[in-house]
Amino acid sequence: MCLIDLGGRAPRPGDQIELEFERLSEAGGCLGTIVVPIGPQQEPRRYRVEVPRGLLPGERARVSLTKRYRRTFQARALSLLRPSPHRQDPRCIHARGLGRALCGGCAMQTLDYSQQLALKQQRVERQLAAANVDPRLILPIVACDSPYFYRNKMEFSFAGEPAAKVALGLHPPGYRYDVVDLSGCQLLSPFTGPLLEAVRGWANATELPVFSPRQQCGWLLQLTVREGKNTNERLLELLTSTEDPVSTAQRHRPAQALAEGLVTAVLAAADQSAQPIDSIYWTRKRAQRGQPTTLEQTLLFGKAAIDERLDLPDGRSLTFSIDPRAFFQPNPRQAQQLYGLVIAGFAERPVARLLDLYCGTGTIGLSLANACQEVVGVELSQPAVDQARASALRNQIANARFFVGDAAKVLEEDLRDQRFDGLVVDPPRNGLSTAALERVLTVDAARLIYVSCNPAALARDIHGLDQRYKLRSAQPVDMFPHTAHVETVAILDRR
Repeated sequence: MCLIDLGGRAPRPGDQIELEFERLSEAGGCLGTIVVPIGPQQEPRRYRVEVPRGLLPGERARVSLTKRYRRTFQARALSLLRPSPHRQDPRCIHARGLGRALCGGCAMQTLDYSQQLALKQQRVERQLAAANVDPRLILPIVACDSPYFYRNKMEFSFAGEPAAKVALGLHPPGYRYDVVDLSGCQLLSPFTGPLLEAVRGWANATELPVFSPRQQCGWLLQLTVREGKNTNERLLELLTSTEDPVSTAQRHRPAQALAEGLVTAVLAAADQSAQPIDSIYWTRKRAQRGQPTTLEQTLLFGKAAIDERLDLPDGRSLTFSIDPRAFFQPNPRQAQQLYGLVIAGFAERPVARLLDLYCGTGTIGLSLANACQEVVGVELSQPAVDQARASALRNQIANARFFVGDAAKVLEEDLRDQRFDGLVVDPPRNGLSTAALERVLTVDAARLIYVSCNPAALARDIHGLDQRYKLRSAQPVDMFPHTAHVETVAILDRR
């Protein structure tokens, strides 16, 4: 906390100040607090200052205030006055420095990994303390064995003005239309660099126009890369507008021919790098105000879907098909660790009928199916449920069935009179809705395992479940190194 004298006035965008930063924000930025004397009476007022990227807790920096949201300011780091003793040189060149050119893919590569884990552990402990959780119930965080090259999916955006070189990369934090032109990515794989170079070279050699959201014209939108971390298979998807023919710098050209040119470019890069490309899609996005957005897919090369495999702690493996629209865990190797914790939780207290709420593509329920008589999954997304059913068939799992719908509504209507002795919930970031929490209390399962991606929502829901369930343990898991995100596997037993 720093006292800042601004001559009796409130701070405003454009002010440059020096302060010490205290902790990470939920989004991975750094937070500090300033106290400013206001008016003739010098009344002290507190303001929160957040720098989205570049700083670490304990560091002192000079920053420029950019935007104000009530008592919170966004700021841009200008210079580092006192670095953290835990600061390190990041492996990625796009994570170095303080300014706007920082990539938005990961925020914490400058922090020693052991300290990343410590901060995430503290975050879970701080949030659960608000729910009066006994700190002895919070176990040490599970680290990620491979904190680099762990993601199986990245979405890279195109950017560029007319007559300018095309950029391909990720948006810097706080900038929706700008793109950091990446030479590689430490989150996806070493092949990212040669792949992006090949696609960028194809776009520039062909003088392709980037789609402009402001002007609603242009062609290039996004390149999505998906990798099977346990199978070494890769799928690419080029996303464009529906413009056809495409207005290049010299002439109009058929969109199909241009898309096929991408295939030639990336297969050449794959051959040179000895990295396989198994599937290439071209998807046209039609988005008009007042009408639903539609996607038209064309398979340009290879097979319709790649495979990914989850290797479970008990020696079993499950195989999943991944197409351009498939939902899947972004860090499959660490997901194996997380699912192992859930499997172990139910191994201590075996269940006959398991209810899997917010089941997504059914990966948790399918991982547990061999230990249960029946698994019932509930998920709001129809495509995710379709994928769960297909995965059950592919892995010859006959005792799993899935319902599409809101969790609270399905429990009230379709599953009202059914009994379950085991319950898994893996809700979105905002946690259980009030209606869902009320219905969960009526399930009356002997054991409930809550997989959380938001410690604040977990703390709130543990408090709400307390009348029926008692927390046994909370296990933080680092699913996404170099970001602020942390998962927690909480095991609760019926009172």
